[in-house]
Parts: sequence; structure tokens; C-alpha cells
Amino acid sequence: MLDETFHCLERSVRVSTAAELLDADEWHIRKLLKDGELQGHRLGKRGVRILVSSIEDYRNRNRIVPTAPAPRQRKQVPPSKEHLEAIATLQEWGILPRSR
Repeated sequence: MLDETFHCLERSVRVSTAAELLDADEWHIRKLLKDGELQGHRLGKRGVRILVSSIEDYRNRNRIVPTAPAPRQRKQVPPSKEHLEAIATLQEWGILPRSR
């Protein structure tokens, strides 16, 4: 929620700037502020500022650490009779080299 105390020593930014920093819409930033995910303060009647430290904290809490996908293991399937016949035909026609 909005912290009504004056944060004179801590840097704060506008909602639009916070939206750019978090790659989000302004309405989403306001919702995060209302839900207590971000901290901020009022500036006058309508102005709202978001604390930069709360943006950094939010990023750290919601960081997604990419993991390497598990290597796919191909299942060894023996070739079918039709496959072997097709290879033999292509070898006879000279399209595929003969196996040694």
C-alpha cells in the first residue's frame, strides 16, 4: 500500500518510469502498489512515486532463473523391413552409396 511517510532520502520514480523499468503497463504498476508488492508514496493530491528500492526488490523476488533443458534422448528404433528395402533399392539405382 502507499506509505504516507516522506521518503526524502530514498530515490523514487513516476509510475510511468516504473512501468518502463518492469516492462509492464501503468495499471499493473498501480495494482502492484495497491497489493503491497511495490512501495511508494503520494506526491500532492494525485501524484504517486514508486521507490526504486522496491522495484529492485520486486525484480529479485520474481526473478526467473532459466534452466538448461534436459538433452533429448533419441530412442533407437530398428529400421523396418520397408525401410531396408527402400535403402537397398536406392543403392541399386546408384542414389545411395553401397554400405561396406
